[in-house]
Amino acid sequence: LQERREKIEADERDLQNKLQDADARYEKYAGLLQALEAERETLKQQAENEARQIVANSRRTVEDLIAEIRREQASKNSVKKAIAKTETAKIQPKQPKIQPKQPKVEVNAGDKVRIKQLNKFAEVISVKSHGRKPIQILMGTMRMNLDYHEIDSVHPKQKNANLSTSVLDIQYSKANTVSGELDIHGMRAAEAADEVRKYLDNAVLAGLPSVRILHGRGTGVLRQIVREALQEYPYIANYQYAPFDEGGEGVTVATFKE
Repeated sequence: LQERREKIEADERDLQNKLQDADARYEKYAGLLQALEAERETLKQQAENEARQIVANSRRTVEDLIAEIRREQASKNSVKKAIAKTETAKIQPKQPKIQPKQPKVEVNAGDKVRIKQLNKFAEVISVKSHGRKPIQILMGTMRMNLDYHEIDSVHPKQKNANLSTSVLDIQYSKANTVSGELDIHGMRAAEAADEVRKYLDNAVLAGLPSVRILHGRGTGVLRQIVREALQEYPYIANYQYAPFDEGGEGVTVATFKE
C-alpha cells in the first residue's frame, strides 16, 4: 500500500511538472503571437502611411502645376481658340516665280507654336518675311526651320510670356482627352470622392470653363460628396443643379474661375 501511495504521489508530481511546462510553453507562444500581431499592425500602419504619402505627393504635384498655370495667367480657352484660328487660316500655295501671300495666321519671335508632326510646343526664335520654311523655332536644345502649314496653336508672346512649352504640351493633351462630363453613378463613397477630385484637376489643366458631374438623386450620398469636393476645391467659381430638362438635381454643374 505504501509503495502504491508513493507511486501515485510520484505520478502527481510528474503530472504537475508537465502542466507547468505546458503553461510555460503556452505563455511563450502567446507572447510570440502577440509580438507577431504587433508587428503586423506596425507594417500595416507603415503601408497605409506610405500610401497616404504617395497620394499627397501626387496631389501636390498636380496643385503645383495648376498654380504655375494660374501664375502665368494662361487662358483656359487659349488652346481651343488658337486651334480654331489656325484651322480657318488658309495658306496660299507658292506659285512659280510669284511671291506667296502672307498666311492669315500671324507668328512672331517669342511666340509659342505647336509642331503638328511632333505634337509638341516650341518657341519661335525668328520669322523671315520670305523664303521656304521662314519660321525658326527652338524645341529644347534643337533648332529647326518650319513652314506655316507645319504649325498651329499659336500663343502670342505678349499674352503668355512666361508660359513654358511643357505646360502648353500638358494643356493641349488634356484639352483633347478630358470630357466635360463625369458620371459617378454606382460608385462607393470613397471611390467617388477620389474620382471627383482627380477629374477637377484634369479639367482645370485642360482649360475647361465648366463641367457636369452626374451623381443621380438616390439617397443623396453621392450628391453630398460632390458638393463637399466643390466647396473645398480652390478654383471653383460657382456650382448649381442642372436645368430640369438636363438632369435637374441628379446633375451638378460647376464653373471654374477665370
